[in-house]
Amino acid sequence: MKEKSTIMRIDKFLSNQGIGSRRDVRKLIQKGNVHINGTVIKKIDVKIDAIIDDIECDGQKVMYQSGVYLMLNKPKIVLQQLRINTIKWLWIILNIHKTSFISGGTIG
Repeated sequence: MKEKSTIMRIDKFLSNQGIGSRRDVRKLIQKGNVHINGTVIKKIDVKIDAIIDDIECDGQKVMYQSGVYLMLNKPKIVLQQLRINTIKWLWIILNIHKTSFISGGTIG
């Protein structure tokens, strides 16, 4: 399996780590609340290596965590509302972000 690159823009890194949306993260950067290797940055186009660089946001160190993607199949007999009610706790516990919507009459 191909290794995912850890070099990315600082706004993408912070939003991927759950600090906020890209727009919120850009505001934090422009206010000077983000430090890379002890240096304040105010430009959003700065690239970082998520593993090597030390990143702080609002005085808190931000550690790199790669994402895991799960693909779940829905049987035809499961209604959408039932599915939402029964596995909503799973989304919360595992911090899952729903990437698509499957209507009640479909399978897959």
